[in-house]
This record gives sequence, structure tokens and C-alpha cells, in this order.
Amino acid sequence: MVKSGSHFDVIVYGSNLTGVLLAHQFSKANYKVLLLEETDDVGRSHYAEGPEGELFHSSLELVPDLESSNESIAWLEQLMNQSVIGNSFEQSPVTFRDAKFRDFVGFGDLKFESADDLHWYSQAKVRHLTSSPQDWMKTILDEPSFQVSCLSKISQFIIEDNRVKSIKVNSTKTLTADHYFFCETPFYLDRVLSEKKAITAKERSRFAKMEGWTEVSLQLLHRGFVTDNFSSHILFGGKADFEPAVGRFFPVESDSDSDQTVQGSTWVCLIPADMAEDIEYVGATLRNVKKQIKRAYPEALSEGTQERIQVYPSAIGTSES
Repeated sequence: MVKSGSHFDVIVYGSNLTGVLLAHQFSKANYKVLLLEETDDVGRSHYAEGPEGELFHSSLELVPDLESSNESIAWLEQLMNQSVIGNSFEQSPVTFRDAKFRDFVGFGDLKFESADDLHWYSQAKVRHLTSSPQDWMKTILDEPSFQVSCLSKISQFIIEDNRVKSIKVNSTKTLTADHYFFCETPFYLDRVLSEKKAITAKERSRFAKMEGWTEVSLQLLHRGFVTDNFSSHILFGGKADFEPAVGRFFPVESDSDSDQTVQGSTWVCLIPADMAEDIEYVGATLRNVKKQIKRAYPEALSEGTQERIQVYPSAIGTSES
């Protein structure tokens, strides 16, 4: 248990992939690191297992073969001390239009707000991951080299001379550090800072101008074989009332609890960041994703298909400097 008054070299808030990797990086460099997590479980968003032990794919497990992503992968491999990605190959994304599959070449006359942020998934040259984000999280968290405190929510930042002097956790515990890294949604950070008048009007204006997307993820386990097309799929309807769904299928695997085979697929759709807590909107988005999947693969959502839904608030965003 972390005691009030404790000091660390680095405090990281948020146990998403970014937070865990940062904590691991600093601890490997011999910094005294504390990872704070608001929930009761570290790294929950990247767990592969469902409630009954089902193994879902929590991400699309591929990256475009671009200089920027290759630099990030090289850093990750050095940090993890293992290879995490395979060779580059051509795999053009596909879409389903006019009752047939076609190479994806754009959205035509439809204007989707998230189009520019989907370029990551529309690259023809890609690299598949040889290990998944859930594997990286498990490797680090099985024997973390840093201290972890769950059920720890930052309730206040104490600011002096435009620097964070300390933080209040759960309104009762005061902690200090030389460096603080906030790895949760920036909109929550804005709310905490603004309530305590810890930032200027100009800084609040910058937060207000942030443009972000929440990622809604639908992870499926289909009973039996659906397709051998493992390319990225970009599916959308005839109107721009919902943002496109992006997903892919994974190779067929054996179900350890039965004689049947299962095929996994994962689908993501971006919604405005401020709609993350609107249950009706998220539900309508998921129904549309399923509609597009069923239109392309009529038998994909047959009886027995298992699903897991995850929502990642403010997963993608930009801010003016």
C-alpha cells in the first residue's frame, strides 16, 4: 500500500498500454515508479480472456508499413527485448459495395468525419504483429518492476509556479514526484484542473479545442469458418449517418472446450469523444457495425457467436499547440 507523503521519481496515471509501457521504460532505467489505476484491475482493457475464459482479439494486430510506425515498433522491441512484428507484405484493404467485395479506394461522395483518422487502416502495405498487445501487457504485469496502486483516482493537482507540486489521490492521500505522466483521457484532466482553477483561461481554451474520437470495439468469436480474407475490412452504408466500421478476421482456431472450430474477428468504429458515455448512441453504433458485417457476411453472426464490447474514451485526438 502506498502511504500518504510518499515520493517517487515518476508517477504514471492510467494502466492502458501507454501507461504500462511508460512505467516499464522508466523502471528499467532505475527510476522509482508508481503506476496509479482508477479501477481494481491493471491493464483490463487489453485482457484477451472473456468472462468464461474465451480468447478474444482486443486489437486488429496489424500496423501499416510506414516510417513512423516502424520507428515506434523498433522502440517497443528494444523495450520488450523481443521481436513483436513480422515481415512487410501487400494486403490491400477491402470493402463491400454493390453486393460484392472490392478493393477499398475511398468513400466516394460520402463525407465521414473520421475519414482522415482512418488512414492508419487503409494502407496497402502492412505488417502483422507476431505477439499481441495483451501479450506485452501480460509479460510486463506478471512481474512488474514498478509499484502499482489500484482503486487510486487523482482528485486534485496541487500547482505552484506553473508546475505540479503534488497530487491528491482519493481526496485523502498526498503523493509527490519529480515527473508526472497522465495517460488517461485529457477531458478528465481538463475537468480536474479546471475545477481547482489550476490552469489559465488560455489553457482551458486549448482543452476546449481538442478534437477526439472514442473507439468502440466489437470483438467476435464466430462458430466455424467465415472467411480466409484476413485483409482490413472498411465497411459502411449508403449514408454517412454512422462512421465506417474497420475490422479484420483472424485464422480459424480450435475451441478447447468443444470439438468445434472458432474464427475471431475484431471491429472498431470511431464516435465523437464526448459521446463515450451515451449508452444509446454507443448501442446504435454497435447495431450498425453488426448490420455492415452481416451485409458482407450473412452467416457471420449466426447463433452461438460470442461477443465482447469495449469502449476506449478519447482513443484518438489532436490538439492545437
